[in-house]
Amino acid sequence: MRIKPNTPFVQRSSAALLLSAALVLGACQPTPEQEIVAGKDGEQLESIIAVTNSSPSTAAPEQGTGPRTAEESTFTARYTPEENMTFTVDATVTDYPGSMPVYLVQPHEITPEEAKSLADYFFQGNTAYESREVMTQAEIEERILSLTQWANDTEGLLACANNEEEAQKMKEQYEKEIAIWEERYQTAPEDYVPPECDWQFHPATYFDDEMAVSEQLFPDDICQVDKDSFIKATAELEDGTGRIVARNRSEAAGYIAHSFSYQWTPADGFYKELGTTGTQEEAVDLAQAVLEDLGMADRWMLDSVQRTESGDPQESGKYAFALSFMPVIGGIPVSPIPDPGVDWEEETYAPAYGMETLSFWIADGQLIRFTWDSPLDVLSTENQAVTELSFEQIMERFETQMSVTYPLSRFQAGGESIRIEEVEMRVTQIRRGLVRVAIQDRPDAYYLLPAWSFYGLTGYRTNRQDQVDFGTGNPGMEPQANHLLTLNALDGTVIGERGY
Repeated sequence: MRIKPNTPFVQRSSAALLLSAALVLGACQPTPEQEIVAGKDGEQLESIIAVTNSSPSTAAPEQGTGPRTAEESTFTARYTPEENMTFTVDATVTDYPGSMPVYLVQPHEITPEEAKSLADYFFQGNTAYESREVMTQAEIEERILSLTQWANDTEGLLACANNEEEAQKMKEQYEKEIAIWEERYQTAPEDYVPPECDWQFHPATYFDDEMAVSEQLFPDDICQVDKDSFIKATAELEDGTGRIVARNRSEAAGYIAHSFSYQWTPADGFYKELGTTGTQEEAVDLAQAVLEDLGMADRWMLDSVQRTESGDPQESGKYAFALSFMPVIGGIPVSPIPDPGVDWEEETYAPAYGMETLSFWIADGQLIRFTWDSPLDVLSTENQAVTELSFEQIMERFETQMSVTYPLSRFQAGGESIRIEEVEMRVTQIRRGLVRVAIQDRPDAYYLLPAWSFYGLTGYRTNRQDQVDFGTGNPGMEPQANHLLTLNALDGTVIGERGY
């Protein structure tokens, strides 16, 4: 889709309440034998957050004023905590001078008004229609016929089930599904013509008849898909088809989710990922133009641009640009760290919620895909200028924690034929910014607090290699710095993959 500038967009707003405290931060913690994880001791974290810098040099600006000016320096070091395990630091250090605040934030639900406003922009004012997978009467008749044949195929059931008891269960399952489809047939359309989008959120099963039947067959499914609600719409554009998906999942089986995405498909109907024209500078300019049009430019900062080329010889020379933006809150970027994982077995005090990001996929000078994941609302400022450890103290913690988090044994699982014998981790970026931390007994809220994040490359030498290799395995993709470690700037504890 070609961008039309100055299209209006409804922005969200957040309250900001200023609080203060006056305690003094205690001494450094001793060297740990395992990771000391931020947020595990809720009371201790609360007390540390309350400690105000006695001489704050910079107050947190209001949201929407853009990021503070960054200062960059370099830092080099080399640590060898054990044989064949090396941490090399040759990094650009990005800092935003001055005191930093601690915010109280919560997940932001995408509103129908936001979904419609964004869709109006990406659809260029064209009519939006519901995007559903609806089975017609003829399609249901065909499905019932197939299920009936399978249910009556005694030999086939026995071959699949291996015994009569399991074969009988399969037959009963088919018969149950047949009954569901027969009921749905009564209200199914002869032909389906999508209506205009009503801009209301609906359960996931509303958009997919087969998913709805599956939910009836397996009501105890762990994913609980109808905890998700969506707005899904498509529009015919001048040069193809646009599709938007707005998603909210507030009641969670292990995780919650809020997002908005847009996807463009060319008029020929073939899914487009790569192109043959366009520069990185043009891709960045296009993404920035979209943010300007949406009134979001001051809220986001470019984090990375990755040029991706096809690994298929038949598509040689084709490429695209993937751009990732990080949110800016109170003038300070929120550092990118991996999304918290979902652990279905272990009980946690906070459901998993992805880190807020904005991403673009651009090829041939066109916006192919736009995604806004895991938005946040700022509820209050818990401390305008919190006390932090010095950079020197953080680097001491880094040396200790890296050896705890990344022992050589962590990488040596595998078979005997190919085994990893040496690992080198190269830190190329160190960044001070805000990072989200879960709050004990508050599954609906988080802190954004100052933290130091470390990014770099990991190289391996196997028993079949002479030297450490940092390659990606894809000749069309350059190695990208990945997140290695994040340390809470208040006390040096690790901010782990679950957000605490």
